[in-house]
Amino acid sequence: MSTMKSFTHAVGGVTPALACRWRFRCVSDAVVTQLSQCASEALSERGTFNIVLAGGRTPQAIYRELSELATDWRSWFCVFRR
Repeated sequence: MSTMKSFTHAVGGVTPALACRWRFRCVSDAVVTQLSQCASEALSERGTFNIVLAGGRTPQAIYRELSELATDWRSWFCVFRR
């Protein structure tokens, strides 16, 4: 059995590209959840949350989800470099 066929069979007929997007979505959801919790804790304890953000296309999905958080963005200090 070829590598592609064995992989597709192992993940229930899902292609490698689709499986990769699904895994990335799971990871990005987990990152947003973790950042949200860290931000909430920092805001409660210090009144500010500091974060350094990466440039490029990879983190864009995470940044889109973060932008939808119900938070006081005036208390976030974000450093971004492309």
